[in-house]
Amino acid sequence: MNIVLDGRMIGEKMHGIARYAYNLIKGLLNIDQKNKYTVLIGKDFPDILSNNLERRALRSKWISISEQWELSKVLRELKPDVYHTPSFVAPIFNVSPIVMTIHDVNHMVFRNEYSVLHRLYYKFIVKPSAKKSAKILTGSKFSKKEINKYLDISIDKIKVIYNGCGEEFRPVEDFEELTRVRKKYGLPEAFILYVGNYKPHKNVSSLLKAYNKLTCEIPFVLSGKGNKELLGLTKRLRMEEKVIFIGEIQDSDLPAVYNCATLFVFPSFYEGFGLPPLEAMTCGCPVVVSNTSSLPEVCGNAVYYIDPYSVDSIAQGIYKVLIDGNLRKNLMQKGLERAKMFSWEKTANEVLKVFEEIRRE
Repeated sequence: MNIVLDGRMIGEKMHGIARYAYNLIKGLLNIDQKNKYTVLIGKDFPDILSNNLERRALRSKWISISEQWELSKVLRELKPDVYHTPSFVAPIFNVSPIVMTIHDVNHMVFRNEYSVLHRLYYKFIVKPSAKKSAKILTGSKFSKKEINKYLDISIDKIKVIYNGCGEEFRPVEDFEELTRVRKKYGLPEAFILYVGNYKPHKNVSSLLKAYNKLTCEIPFVLSGKGNKELLGLTKRLRMEEKVIFIGEIQDSDLPAVYNCATLFVFPSFYEGFGLPPLEAMTCGCPVVVSNTSSLPEVCGNAVYYIDPYSVDSIAQGIYKVLIDGNLRKNLMQKGLERAKMFSWEKTANEVLKVFEEIRRE
C-alpha cells in the first residue's frame, strides 16, 4: 500500500495536533515495515529514521490558501492508496481516498472565540473535505456525536480511535532529573499545576478564581507566560506571589514537571479527548478534572470530578484532594492503572486497520 501522511504541522514546538501526528507516524513505522509511507513535511520536521519512509517537502504552510493547490498537485503525483490528514486540513479537489482525523469541532461550538476567517475556513474547506473523506477518525465517542451534529457526517463514517500517551510519560524516580527541572522552571517544593492554553473554553479564569477561594499556601503553577486577562485577574485578586506562570515547558521536561506537581487541575468546558489529564495520570499525579465532554470517557474513575461552570465546585475539588492524603494516593494508583489503556502502538494498529479496510474497498 502507498500511504501518504501530512506531517507539516510537526516541528520543534508541537501543539496537540502536531504531537498526535508525530506519535502516530512513529507508531505506524514501528509496527508496519510492509507498506510504503511518504510524509509531507515542513522545514522543521524532525529526523524519523525508517527504511520505508520517504519525505516530500511542501512550500505551503499548514492551514493556508496555497496548500489547497499544492496538496492536490502533490497527491496527483504520488497517487496514494490512502492519504491521511491528522487534522482538519485536506484538499477539496482530490482523487485519492482521504482519511481525516478531526479531534473536535470547538471552532464551530465556540464560534465567537475564532475569527471570521476561521469560520469561513471551516464552512468552505473543512466541511466539504470531511464529507468527501472515506473515513473520519476521532478520539472519543463524545467527539463522534459532535462531528455528526455540527458537520452533518454520517455516524457510520466516523471511527473512534483513542489517542495514546507517550512512553516518556511515566513516574520519574531520578532525583537529579527532578531537581534539574525544578531549578530550570523555578518550581516550588509543592504546587498545584495547570498545563494547556488560555482559550476561553479552557476556563482558566474560573480556575484562578477558585484558587483564590482556598486558604492553603501551596502555590499555583501554570504553563505559559499568561495573557493580559489572566495577569490582570491575578493582580486584582492580589495573588501575584502565589500564582506562577513558568513559560513554555519544553516537551522533554514535561513528564518531570507532572511528577513534581502535588495535584493537576483541568477545568475545561470542552475537550475532544483531553491529553494533559491523561499525561498527568500516567506520571502518577492526582488529577482534578471537569465532568464534561470527553473527559469522563477518557479518565474513567481515576480522577476527581468537578463542575467547570461552578467556581465553588472547582475550589472544593482542589481543596478535597489537597487535604486528603488517602484520596490522593488512591487517585495516583487508579490513574496509573487507567493510563495503561492508552498507547500510541494501540492507536497506530487501529489506524492501520482503517487504511487496510479502505484499500480493500
